[in-house]
Amino acid sequence: MAKSILAIGLNPVLQKTLSFDAFIEGKVNRATEVHMSSGGKGIHFARAANHLGSDSCKVLHFLGGISGESVNGFLEDESIDHEAVPIFDTTRGCTTILSRESGLMSELVDPSPRIEASENEAMLALIEANLANAEAIAICGTIPGTIANDVFSLLIEAASDDCLLFMDAYTNVAAILESGTVNILKINADELSELSGIADMETAAAHCLERFSLDALAITNGPANAVLFTPQKQFEYQLPEIGPIINPLGAGDTCSGVFVASFVSGDSIEIAFAKGLAAASASCLSLKAADFSLREMTRIMDGIKIT
Repeated sequence: MAKSILAIGLNPVLQKTLSFDAFIEGKVNRATEVHMSSGGKGIHFARAANHLGSDSCKVLHFLGGISGESVNGFLEDESIDHEAVPIFDTTRGCTTILSRESGLMSELVDPSPRIEASENEAMLALIEANLANAEAIAICGTIPGTIANDVFSLLIEAASDDCLLFMDAYTNVAAILESGTVNILKINADELSELSGIADMETAAAHCLERFSLDALAITNGPANAVLFTPQKQFEYQLPEIGPIINPLGAGDTCSGVFVASFVSGDSIEIAFAKGLAAASASCLSLKAADFSLREMTRIMDGIKIT
């Protein structure tokens, strides 16, 4: 069986995106466009990774209720490989509001579902069953506190030189970061400051690289320059202007998915991160989260300056 990228994104959503010419709080607002899809950090990661022509990214998550059935249906329609632990509670929904006039995005997110002890145990068994077939494992977002340490223990025990461990999360992750088994940590500038307790980016990055024995630390900063830190070198990425943004939702997850897929396919780490940044920018031009045109990605990639 072929090796794959395993995305652990345990909190999916049924995504509803509403676009308005102008959204006015406290008034009746009539959307000009509506789009329904599956969502959540793990799903966005896999959708983006699969855009590179690979269908080898598999998502593990919890699904329940009518909304969970809808998420499952959308994933099947997109041919996104996934495996779910059924839960008694209902998969949450997320409504994203986009205002063309202001350029602002607002999100209305349901509470996360309650996960029973037996459901947590089933998820641990599912993760364990999929570890041997993974050449890369991506932790996509915060893992619920009731299961986090058990998941991290599994990943720490399974850590090897043959499997990349990538993390796009910064809260409730001390146990796995302190173990020194995470290879690449990708977060944004504000999250780096909060994680390290240090305001200066370069000082904070040096602290995290040493403390957590990271191979690389990738920092995004919205439209501002992104930076990739390694123990030997750092790379700064100046991103080109891309024009009017349609939907920034999932751009960070898009970066992660393409970054990992490119890296495990043989690109150098600095080029893989550049491709992730280009895909993230391209995804902002689509109403559907983590969806992008390869042509737009290539155009943006050509405009990125790496120093």
